[in-house]
Amino acid sequence: MKKLSFWLAGMLMPLLLVNCTNAKPVAAQTETEAEAKAGGLFAIQKPVVEKFVVVNADEGTPIYRKADKESPTLCRWMEEEDWGEQYQWSDKAVADGYRSNECMAWAGDLYAVTGEEGDFYKVNLLNYTDDIEEGFILKDQTSDISPEPYTIDMAEEFELDTEYMESCQRVMKEGKYKNLVVCFSTPEINGEFKERLELGVMMDGCIAYPLAGEIHCWSEAELDKVKLSDEGDYVLCNYPESMVMKQDEGQDLMDLRKLSEDEIGEMVNMMQSRKFDRVRYEFFFPAMGIRSITMKVKKEK
Repeated sequence: MKKLSFWLAGMLMPLLLVNCTNAKPVAAQTETEAEAKAGGLFAIQKPVVEKFVVVNADEGTPIYRKADKESPTLCRWMEEEDWGEQYQWSDKAVADGYRSNECMAWAGDLYAVTGEEGDFYKVNLLNYTDDIEEGFILKDQTSDISPEPYTIDMAEEFELDTEYMESCQRVMKEGKYKNLVVCFSTPEINGEFKERLELGVMMDGCIAYPLAGEIHCWSEAELDKVKLSDEGDYVLCNYPESMVMKQDEGQDLMDLRKLSEDEIGEMVNMMQSRKFDRVRYEFFFPAMGIRSITMKVKKEK
């Protein structure tokens, strides 16, 4: 399998210096009937992105609240005695029990541009913060970069194997759930590996994952099929040990090839019943591999 590196959920952020010239803005593409059907599973609209840029400032560059160098800059507040964090602008007094550090845009960071104002790009920040949606960065601290279509064949060959996690995914090529993507991963969270499942759809040269709550996975010997339960903040997916795909090294994975269409349908129905207002879009950049952009979205009417 081909191995592609990408940034995921804040856990992977390769610091790659990329200087791409003659890049073209992301152009709207015609959506095929199959893609429309897949996107309709979760009523997802395509993201509105004028272009993508990657930061090329070796020492980083500030993120401003307004298109003005005198504007407050983005800061990261960390709890002094816990793991909690939040993002605030620098003109806000730091709350008791927190310490504050300026949050820079570092070389290799990828941003989706949603507007321009003078010497600044207005960029989406939801890749890096849950609290603040947009900010401004200086144009001369970035380079344009364009994705190429992320195809079904590429997605099928996808495998992630790093010190942070291992992952595999299955793309439905036909049937009722054509273009549905099922992704299983084992992220390391606070020093412990967890099992997670995501459902996404191939659409318009990217994969879209609705952020409708995590699907936590756990294998059980006595089960003979997948069992789902809605736990409020997350969905619990218990699956048979017979579906465990043993690895010679690293974390064991769920063998997604063993999921039946009925089991996949139950997962789709469960996630359709949950509310979401954000989607994580995965794009393929030849110079950077698979990278993610999280955006607030409007659902199709």
